[in-house]
Amino acid sequence: MDSIYSSTDDSSIPLTERFSSKRTRKRKSAKLVSSKSAAQEGPPVGEVSDFVDITPTTTARPRKVAAPGKIPDDDTRDSNVAVTKPAPTPTSSTRTITTPTAPTASAPGPSGPPPNTTSSPKPPPIHIQEVGDFEGFCRALDALVGRDGFFCKARMHEIMITPSTPDAYRQIIKYLTEGKYAFHTYQIKTDRAYRVVFRSLHHRTPILEITRDVEEQGHKVRGVTNALHPRSKMPLPLFFVDLEPAPNNSEVFNIHRIFYTEVRVEEPHKRSDIVQCTRCQQFRHTKSYCNRPPRCVRCAGEHDSSTCSKSRETPATCALCGNNHPANYRWCQVYKALQKATTNF
Repeated sequence: MDSIYSSTDDSSIPLTERFSSKRTRKRKSAKLVSSKSAAQEGPPVGEVSDFVDITPTTTARPRKVAAPGKIPDDDTRDSNVAVTKPAPTPTSSTRTITTPTAPTASAPGPSGPPPNTTSSPKPPPIHIQEVGDFEGFCRALDALVGRDGFFCKARMHEIMITPSTPDAYRQIIKYLTEGKYAFHTYQIKTDRAYRVVFRSLHHRTPILEITRDVEEQGHKVRGVTNALHPRSKMPLPLFFVDLEPAPNNSEVFNIHRIFYTEVRVEEPHKRSDIVQCTRCQQFRHTKSYCNRPPRCVRCAGEHDSSTCSKSRETPATCALCGNNHPANYRWCQVYKALQKATTNF
């Protein structure tokens, strides 16, 4: 029995008719869709085609103008319009090349030549043995040179005073000498003599003749001393000649004859040992700037060594350690300890 909805087998339909019927159904569905859209939009204008026209209209939205220095966004960007980026502003990392200019010479001012900035050398310190009234001593120096004219440093058995100026140094030295204080100091550099050595000169040459011959060459002699052997104390054929500081001091090396003798002038060798005072027998200063009580080098008595009445046969007594040797003995335990401390320092 045949069904009302009988199905038709596509295999029995020819191939050409099968594709044509499919195209017909697609066209009918397209017309149905277009008619529905036309009914919603309004009455059709002209004939409706089977194909939808997707060509864009010539009417476009007004393009937004971007602010100066700002890149337009997607809505305002146009592929046909070239976007010009503003020039970058220089930052701190941007290198700026500048052409150096030649310095202009300034005319000298009306103030005259520049002031002399050469400072005078500082005066040496003054070492004073312990004073009884330290407050009264400082007030006396304050009244003499002023509060800024000196300063003190206290040590174990002495007070070290450092003057501020050479004038203050001389005034303090005068005050200490008149007050009979026990102290020692050093020579000011500006007052230091220019020392040279005259070799090959007989030790019996008169000092007055040496002084006269040197001064005839245009120099001012401060002192002449015959050198002695450090151990035997025998006179040596050389003299130390001290000249007053002058611009022509170096010309003394041109002298070749002194009192019928051919001599050679040299600079003195630097001493490697520790200097010892022949007045108080202490170290690191000389008798020329020592105002301490005298001590004998042989008997340790409180008198000058030149006035000692002790015989040569009597054993000596050291003024430093008390042993049986002179105070200038280089194997003295005080000297050896000081030498070791100086070497290690």
